[in-house]
Order: sequence, then structure tokens, then C-alpha cells
Amino acid sequence: MSSIKMLYNAKVYQGQGKFCQALLIEDDTIVACGSNSEVELAALKYQSVEKLDLKGKCVVAGFNDSHIHLLKYGRQLNRAQLQGCKSRKEVIDFCKRYLKENPDLVKEGLRGRGWNQDNFDDGKLLTRDDLDLISQDIPVVLVRVCGHMCCCNSKALELLNFDSEDGILTENDVNLTNALFNENIELTKKLFMEANRRALALGITSVQSQDIDDLNKETDIVALLQEVYQNNRQLCRYHLQVGFDSVASLEEALAKNLYKFNIADERLTMGPIKLFKDGSLGARTALVYDGYIDNKNNKGLEVVTHQEMKQFLEVAQANGLQVFVHAIGDRAIAETCEAFISRMEKGNSLRHTVNHCQITSYEILNKIAENNILIAYQPIFLQYDLHMAKNRVNENLLESSYAYKTALDYGIKCSLGTDCPVEDLNPFYNLHCAVSRQDLNYQPPQGYYPKENLTVEEAIDCYTVGSSYQQFMENRKGKLEPGFLADYVVLDTDIFNCEKKDIKNIGVLQTVIGGETVYKK
Repeated sequence: MSSIKMLYNAKVYQGQGKFCQALLIEDDTIVACGSNSEVELAALKYQSVEKLDLKGKCVVAGFNDSHIHLLKYGRQLNRAQLQGCKSRKEVIDFCKRYLKENPDLVKEGLRGRGWNQDNFDDGKLLTRDDLDLISQDIPVVLVRVCGHMCCCNSKALELLNFDSEDGILTENDVNLTNALFNENIELTKKLFMEANRRALALGITSVQSQDIDDLNKETDIVALLQEVYQNNRQLCRYHLQVGFDSVASLEEALAKNLYKFNIADERLTMGPIKLFKDGSLGARTALVYDGYIDNKNNKGLEVVTHQEMKQFLEVAQANGLQVFVHAIGDRAIAETCEAFISRMEKGNSLRHTVNHCQITSYEILNKIAENNILIAYQPIFLQYDLHMAKNRVNENLLESSYAYKTALDYGIKCSLGTDCPVEDLNPFYNLHCAVSRQDLNYQPPQGYYPKENLTVEEAIDCYTVGSSYQQFMENRKGKLEPGFLADYVVLDTDIFNCEKKDIKNIGVLQTVIGGETVYKK
């Protein structure tokens, strides 16, 4: 027997300038919408209807984080959190305390993440000498907030048989440190469930999550995801972005028929190939044309070469696979677009996407628009970048960077995400940065290049409709209309009428996925 629910007396957002009062839901799908009386009439054909009075509360479609690392975020919950450290000494002291307070977690070594030299009193990177002060007996690996750089102590370098005078590793070398630590699968499952719980409490109903760095090396993660989703209902819809470190590895995965899930519903799906073109702006490894302000000879790192990118795209095109590319610097973005264009068929029918797309010229944005290339933005990056970017990139280029409004005006399909655990999971922090272009302390007062501010409606549409389009679900998810999945969030504040400064403090009263309540305050 079908489950029929009617929610009424609500302010339901359906698209720019469009609201309704009520929704009628049959099982997991919206079947009617309109005024209270219209939906009441539509409900008459059903024998039993559960009616929910929302007493004027604001309802939006569930947030769909278009680029996140949800499983990695879960793992991170069990590691040293270094985001608040304001000096190298604070990092050392914090980790020494962590060793004493968590003996069971550090038997094999200490892992931490979140440090940022731009927040340190001396602005200097951590070194192996700093980490040797924490311990010389066990490996210590501390990953920078961006995930594109880490520092190792002498013991870790010795075990890795890696020669590095300062202990700093970047890009793919960071992943080598995973070999130092065994993974407790049962603990990982619990941490993944906790990460889901936190996401649902924030109104996130879908994630597009890159938690596998090479499918041939991490098939156990596929098995873990399948088991968790087969045995649990109250989880975010999960679309996996799969990283590959070589074309040969991708071809091997395809030959083994690994590139799919055995669970065939809309809660767990396989997504695009994820590639890295460059590193991060904060670590000065983003690939830029003109070099960095404080080091013109440093033009960043090319993780995947232009030729390799084209080879990846040839394999993807032959197998009907979307390609999702991390590109932050202007050269990285331009070359990624050139590679897309050189291998695209039928006007980007596979919806290849530039992820991050931070440092752009208007010329680059025009090329993206003309070729129907998608952009996955993370406005929450402005929380840090608006203070840092001026020390990395010339101001004339910054004017056209982080260009959310221009991208929409050019007709580019844009999505929003957080890249958590690089930044906070909270969608309302993300929306605040998109709408006000301020950090979480409301700086700068007038906003950072405020001409690129999004309206609340534009930002929510990118976070819902735009993110759903990126995963080929725009006709099933992201809107609160008949025929769409009943994935919605009840807010404690009317986000369309509140002061801009209050957006980041909005809370979630209820999160619903497929008509089923998965979180209630």
C-alpha cells in the first residue's frame, strides 16, 4: 500500500519568484502542489492521507553538495583537528596532548589535518623538525587544510623510504602516507554513519563525493558503501566521484567491470571520473600563467599533463563517462577546457565539469560558456581565500575570479558544494559566502568584489537544481514539483525574507528524503 503525505500551511520554494503552500507526496515522489485547497482536492482520491501542518515554515529542496569527501570527512572525525592552530608551536603542543589523551588512536602513528601556514604567526610551513618534536618513535603525518600538502616526521619518511629534507610532500605524494596506517573497516563504517548524521542535520540530502582515489586500489571502499547502503535507510543520497591516477588504471577498472555498483536504486550511484589538473592556491601549487606574486618563478604544479588529460577524455568518451576535473589556477582551467573541447562530442553531452574554477579571466569564462562546460563552485572557499588570494594573484585577475554571478549571466550551468573536510559542511555558511561574499565574521563589510554576489534564489538554485543537473538528475531531483523526489528541508528561518547577515545562522527543523524524515530537531 502506498504511503500518502500532505504538507500544508508552508512556504515552499519552487524556483525564482515561485512559491506554493502545500505538497502531496506518494511514497517517495511529489504528485501534486499548489494552494492548501488545491492539494486538499488532489488528496481526495486517496483513502488515507497523513497531514502535516508546517505552520508557515519555509521549505526548500534538499541541498545537493556537488563536491565533497563525505567518507574522508568521517575518517577525519577520528584524527587530530588542527584548524584552530595559530602557530607551529600550537600544532606541536596540540599533537603532544593528542598523543597522551588518545593512546588507542595513535598506536600506529598520528594523523592530523587542517593546519594552514597563512594562519600561523610566522607564516612558515611546518617541517619535519617540528614534527620530530611531537614524536620520533611513531610516524606523524599532518595534512594541510587543502589536502594537497602534508608534513611528515623523520619516522614517517623513513618508513616510506622517502627523501625529503623538510618533510613536505605535495599532490599525489600525500596519498603515499596512507600506506603507513591500517584501516579499521568497522570503525570506518561508524564514522561514515556519523558523517551522514551531521550532513542530514544540516539539510544535505544528496552528496557527490570523491572518496576513492583509484578504483583498482580501493575496491574495499566500494564494498563498504554497498554494505552500508544495503543495511541502512537514513543516509544521504550518494553519487561517487572516482579518482584515477593513470589512464592505464582507468582502463583496467573498466576491463574488470568495476565501474558500477551492485545496489540499483537512487540512493547509491556511480558518478564521474575525477582528475586533478593542479594543486591549491593556498599551498602555491595551483597552476598559473604568471607565477605567484611573492615568487614569480613558481607557476604551480601540473598533476595531470595536457596529453594525459586528452587520453583520459578519449577513454571517458568511448565509455560514456563524465569527467570532473579539479582546476584552480587560470592555466589549469584554460588547459582543462582545451582538453574538454578537443575530445567533446555533441556539445558536451557528457557534462564534463571544471571543479573549483577559482582564478579565471573573462576570456576563460567565455570559453566555458560557449562550449557548455559545467562549473562546480565552492563559495565557502572565500572564507579563507578573500584574505589570501591577494598575496598570490594580481588584482586585475582577481576581479574576474570566483566569478559566480558572471558565470550565471554567461549562461553557465553551475553547482555548489563545500569540498568538506577542506571547508565546513554547513550549507548555510556556503550560502552566506555566495550571497554576501564575506567571511564568517562579515568581512569585508561591503563584500569581496560584490558585483559577483548571488541572490538567495540563485544560490539555492545552484545548490539544488544546478547540482542535480551535474549528475544528470535534473528531471528527478532538485525541485519541489510533481514528478520529483520528495527531498526537502524545513528551515527555522525564512531564508528569502531574513537579513543577509542571518543566513549563516539558519537552522534545520526537519530533513526529508524520499518522503521519509531522516532528521528532526
